[in-house]
Amino acid sequence: MAELLLRFSNECALYLPLADSRDSHIHFWGRMSKEDSIEVTGTVVEKFPSGLFSVQLDQDRTVLAHLAGKLRRNRIRVLAGDRVTLEMSPYDLTKGRITYRHK
Repeated sequence: MAELLLRFSNECALYLPLADSRDSHIHFWGRMSKEDSIEVTGTVVEKFPSGLFSVQLDQDRTVLAHLAGKLRRNRIRVLAGDRVTLEMSPYDLTKGRITYRHK
C-alpha cells in the first residue's frame, strides 16, 4: 500500500495511507496539538445544496468540505472544477474546510 508523508512546522510528521481501507492507520511522530491542521490542495468535483463540496485531492482521495467563514462572509463563489486549498483535522481525514480558492 502506498503512503503519503506530511510534515508540519513543529517537527512532527504524519503518514496517510492512499488506499481507502477500514483498517488503515496513521503514524504520528512528535507532538500534534488540537490546533494543528493539514493543508492540502484539490479540485472541487461536486457542489451540494447544503453548502458542502466534494473535493478530489491531489493524492487521489475524495473528501467532503465546507467553506471557511471568511470565504462565506465575502461571498466567494466556488464552482465545480475550481482549485482550492483545504484544511483538514488530523482526527478526521474525510472532512475539511475550504480556506482558499485559486485563480
